Amino acid sequence: MARYSFASIALMLAGVLLVTARDGRAEMAGSAGRASNYVGMLDLGNGDRCDLSIQVERVSFLLTTVANKYRLVRMLVDCRKQTGLTLSSTADRLEIAIENRQVPAVLSLQRSDSAVWDALDLNMRQTLAYPPAIKPNAPVYVFAYFPADQVNTMPARFTFTIASLGRAVTLQVLATAARA
Repeated sequence: MARYSFASIALMLAGVLLVTARDGRAEMAGSAGRASNYVGMLDLGNGDRCDLSIQVERVSFLLTTVANKYRLVRMLVDCRKQTGLTLSSTADRLEIAIENRQVPAVLSLQRSDSAVWDALDLNMRQTLAYPPAIKPNAPVYVFAYFPADQVNTMPARFTFTIASLGRAVTLQVLATAARA
């Protein structure tokens, strides 16, 4: 039968503890980079609905800006509506709730900040342009720009108002939405 000395057992135990401790620290640091998922649903009746979601990763959101002026948010709009959905970059509204205040987004850089818009290449403009409509069962990403000097912490929630429907939907962190 093999015999192990006290020193070899202690060394093996110390190695296991060291590996376990390192993994714990990595998980703690890694969890700070997990994205928060803000979700909302708009019931349109007759089985039609729009699911909306915004994913915000804290570090990227707070460190990254567009033209040193805007925090970029990408919202997925997935409408299961037979006729599609009409949007308007001038009448629709996306707001972010930050520290008990609402900050509106710019939905059309072309209209609101032509200098930033003109600096983008054609392909990027096509990607970032606010869509005039969402076709049935064709999910679309909508990009919104929040003033960086007014948004310096993680959002509590978002509110998206769709003018053609005359309705608003609140997007909350997934865990918060489940409790509501």
